Amino acid sequence: MEVERREFKTAVARLAQAMRLPTHPQRAARRLLEVDARGGADFFNPRTRQMTPLIVG
Repeated sequence: MEVERREFKTAVARLAQAMRLPTHPQRAARRLLEVDARGGADFFNPRTRQMTPLIVG
């Protein structure tokens, strides 16, 4: 079944308005992806946008 682009956009917009945003997005993502919480500290390099775990010890 083909749907017109405008109909699709309208339907997606309607669904997006009906969605409830999680109060804790990170916790919701971990639950959805079934991963454990991480611990520790990271270094963020804004130039490369990479995060590197800091090893303390």
